[in-house]
Amino acid sequence: MKYSFSFTVVLLLVLGFTFLLVAWISPSRNLTPAYESPGFAVVELFTSQGCSSCPPADALLSDIAQKAEQQNLPIHVLSFHVDYWNRLGWKDPYSQPDFSARQRQYTQTWQNTQMYTPQMTINGNSGFVGSRQQQAWRDINSTLKQPAHASVVLQATTTKEQATVAYQVLGDYQGKDLQIALVEKHIQTSVRRGENGGKMLHHTHVVREFSRQSLSSSAQGKARLRLPPDLQPANALIIAYVQDRANLKISGATSVALTNI
Repeated sequence: MKYSFSFTVVLLLVLGFTFLLVAWISPSRNLTPAYESPGFAVVELFTSQGCSSCPPADALLSDIAQKAEQQNLPIHVLSFHVDYWNRLGWKDPYSQPDFSARQRQYTQTWQNTQMYTPQMTINGNSGFVGSRQQQAWRDINSTLKQPAHASVVLQATTTKEQATVAYQVLGDYQGKDLQIALVEKHIQTSVRRGENGGKMLHHTHVVREFSRQSLSSSAQGKARLRLPPDLQPANALIIAYVQDRANLKISGATSVALTNI
């Protein structure tokens, strides 16, 4: 009986230790380490050549892009030209219905009552009038202090007609989309009609092509972007950023010059 009792005690101790060891190890195998990298800012401006209030916002976006380049700041700027101003006398050559739909998606998510231009958003947060310089820089500086929870690695090849972009997202990508934009860094247009008739307008980082890639099943893949016939490769960038499908918050971004890929 003594032997049987001692054996039972030892067996229970061994089983107990094994249970605790497994309980300690198993969760750690299933945990995804928190991913963080330095802060960044994605600045999206919804604008139009047919809007008389937009040139000051376009100038502000240009100033943001210039300072980011001079100071090597991780700020990625995009100018989306909407098409709902086209009916008022001047068709913006860089406007697309999809860009208006993108702004509408933001408006619905923020539960705003109306769309307007110029409208700016930083990392998908609530929009504001795009010419408000102090608010723009305040929000950008605040956002840069917050860590990114995803990052993007890009590899791309180009032909005369298209860019093929291979991507891999690191960090949190569940429930996210990868937005990939082909932007032209500097554009000027002589507007002949409409609210800006007679003016030479200057734009920066104009989105020429845009693609949404779902990250639901995989964090890597390929996207193809058409290269507009009038695009100057030396004047172009590809910007990619990770965006939550539900609340439209942006969690990571990168960019690469078209001539460097």
